[in-house]
Amino acid sequence: MNKKVEEDLSNELELQIKGAEKPSVWGLLVIHFILLPYATAKLLFWYGCWFSRYKVKRAPYSWEDASYLTQRSLGVLPDSWRYVDESTKEDLVQRRIW
Repeated sequence: MNKKVEEDLSNELELQIKGAEKPSVWGLLVIHFILLPYATAKLLFWYGCWFSRYKVKRAPYSWEDASYLTQRSLGVLPDSWRYVDESTKEDLVQRRIW
């Protein structure tokens, strides 16, 4: 009876694990190829808004955009930038090092 219970449990585990397969390289490439037009359009829209706001209209940078420029000029990763305290961020943004 003990062997029967072990066999039943192992069959259940096989069924649960069977759906979690590693994706193939070709499957990932197809998905990225399908999403490429969306990602390109989103990037172009963002760049167009940035260009019209700050190059054409010459508006002052918002806090988020100035923070983004400071982060990029310092070469800090977005995850690391999130953990920098606010007073340090404020100081770095006010220096306008971008």
